[in-house]
Amino acid sequence: MSITVAAPNIRTNPRNVVIITVARVREILTEIVEEHPLRRDARLKPDERPRYVEWGHPNNLTAMLLLRLGFGLGVLTALDAEHPVGDLFVPGVLVAESRHPALNRLEPAARDLIAYLQTQQHRGRAWGAIARDAFNLNRFWFPGRDRRTKPWMCAP
Repeated sequence: MSITVAAPNIRTNPRNVVIITVARVREILTEIVEEHPLRRDARLKPDERPRYVEWGHPNNLTAMLLLRLGFGLGVLTALDAEHPVGDLFVPGVLVAESRHPALNRLEPAARDLIAYLQTQQHRGRAWGAIARDAFNLNRFWFPGRDRRTKPWMCAP
């Protein structure tokens, strides 16, 4: 007789597709930040689009996070080639704008967290500071602000 025990931060939907939770994203993010706490990505200019893969390797924090969450280089390359809605000329899409079906494995709060990380990374901030700020409550604003700007903080 064998007993199967599911990991606490892994959920499945009715079609047995693994749903990636905020807890799983945080776990992988912590591993990445421990390896590269001071690494920074180049700031994006307003007219630039994100690039996920360069020379066959993940190019930034978001790409490395998605790769370690189980999304392959094929998905990252597809994100590089995907066009945002209304833009036919410049490829490359933010996670928040993507229509790629593989990203449906992310629960909404986890996708919001990754979008936040990506926005901060494009500002040229150190990865360690980004990860720290993603999970810190803002004491200087009224309490409801964090619920609106950081929905992953309220995720179950």
